[in-house]
Amino acid sequence: FIQARMKHGYHMFAWTSQGMWCFIQGLPVLLLNLVEKSQGNSADAPLGRIDRLGWMIFFVGLVMESIADKQKLAFQRRYPNRE
Repeated sequence: FIQARMKHGYHMFAWTSQGMWCFIQGLPVLLLNLVEKSQGNSADAPLGRIDRLGWMIFFVGLVMESIADKQKLAFQRRYPNRE
């Protein structure tokens, strides 16, 4: 990873490809929202079961990611010479 940061072209490619990946992953939601708005569906519709399930999955993933980051930081502080 350190060597990749020194190569500016590779570093730019990595950041650009990650940004494109995020955009492509979010594109279905963007398109769905665009279609619903153009068909006149109200944005004030109540949340359904699927919406709540999606929010729960998001928050569980966010908590898991936060715990993993904390564990990784603790490991890096305990063993500074290891990756």
